Amino acid sequence: MPSSNEGAILGSDGLYRDSQIKNILCLCTDDNGDGNALMLLSIDHRNGGLKLSSFLPSLKVKAADNTEQILSALFQKEENGDEAVSLIQQNFGLAVDGYIWMDSSAVEAAIDAMGGVTLELSEEEARYFALSSSLEISLGGGFAAGEYTLTGPQALFFGRLHIGSDYDRMLRQQKVAEAILKQIWEDSSSASELLEALIPKVRTNLNLPTVLDILSSMDTFPGNFFSTHDVPDHDPDDLSGGESSDLRTLSQELIAFVYGSAVQQSGVVRGEDGLYRDTQVTNLLLWVGAKDNTADCVMLISLDSADEAVRLVNFVPELAVQVPISGEQPIGKVGMEAGSGSLLRTAVEESFGVAIDGYIRVDYEQAVQVINESGGVPLLHPLETEPLLPSTSQHYFVDPQAPDFSLLTGQEVFEYLDLWEEAGISTNLDLMMKQEEVLGALLHQMRQLDTEKRRSLTNLIDTDLTDEQLTVFLNPSLPVWTPNKTEQSRWMSAGFP
Repeated sequence: MPSSNEGAILGSDGLYRDSQIKNILCLCTDDNGDGNALMLLSIDHRNGGLKLSSFLPSLKVKAADNTEQILSALFQKEENGDEAVSLIQQNFGLAVDGYIWMDSSAVEAAIDAMGGVTLELSEEEARYFALSSSLEISLGGGFAAGEYTLTGPQALFFGRLHIGSDYDRMLRQQKVAEAILKQIWEDSSSASELLEALIPKVRTNLNLPTVLDILSSMDTFPGNFFSTHDVPDHDPDDLSGGESSDLRTLSQELIAFVYGSAVQQSGVVRGEDGLYRDTQVTNLLLWVGAKDNTADCVMLISLDSADEAVRLVNFVPELAVQVPISGEQPIGKVGMEAGSGSLLRTAVEESFGVAIDGYIRVDYEQAVQVINESGGVPLLHPLETEPLLPSTSQHYFVDPQAPDFSLLTGQEVFEYLDLWEEAGISTNLDLMMKQEEVLGALLHQMRQLDTEKRRSLTNLIDTDLTDEQLTVFLNPSLPVWTPNKTEQSRWMSAGFP
């Protein structure tokens, strides 16, 4: 089949999609667990074909709370199709348009309604049928390998066979699904019989016209319309298959299979909303207020998980940006009002064309409290302003052997930055570098705190970040600004050195 990806785009939600390809998640629940199956059926209207991806039930994925679970755990909970869709989207990065959830009795009834399905059995597989004590399961061909037309109960028996590993069982289940789809393609009347048997027995968020459109489109597909993919593509229990692939690699392989091998999955991609984004980079917008409620600093913090780097863009507060409805305004002014974080985020996206994943907005009082609750900010060179600090300043030395390393309270931090600006001992660029130094030192302090303490600090700020995103941002293993790990760039307005 062609591997065109002309319609594949990266959505604003970080998921790949194509208007000509519909992805339907198919789940089958078996009472004894042996027949539990999870597959993704992709209907490709552009190239004319069906693509079936089978997921190993024992595959480990990330749950919504960022804990690790195996896919088969889905079948042990209340059968929630929306939750299953979210799990696949979150872990594999492609949009799922709907789900069909059925139990084994529905599959059995559907196959019988279609007049059975044709499958190729090996000698070992045929032997299991011949040795079955159930007349409903037994085949007339004895132990001979070959092509057989299986009834619903026989097809389920085939999918449940304990021959080889769980991976082998997944492949047999895939063969049953492939046989059903090919039967529909060869005999369109099978589609109506299948629907009549399935509708009373399935749960789905698809409407009937959508289902009928999917089935009717198969009439136009060519003879080589069907292809399959396995997640993972080799048995993890087979040591000769090499090392197990990580989840990121499995996601890339699945996206390439569904949308075509040429789809761009790394680097900067322009999304459907016109914004540029990189799936390995998280962009956070930070607005910090000064004592007079103006902006002390506005920064864009980019966390690059691929390069293990932190990149910083420090905006001059006077820099003009486009604000929806209001028009052009200084970026520092946009975030002045409480609750204006979303407006600031939109203004930066529209002005610079870069997708922002979330914002953090803190006014002066909030910033002081966060710094104090974190235990202060350790700075390397505050003594340069020693003669200028007010007599009320209570900063002290952390290490007597390193007298230029001091821990400043929240109020002292702002006094320190103000003095750099007011005393004329720095350029605006120097001041911005000092702001970056303060932020890096504060993040370092916060990352040393225990989880509960860090969580309590997040309650002091205005943000649209999820708990998971904040956890990543405050992850102690992430780098803070270091010469070899941080790339810094600054937007300067006219007249600034």
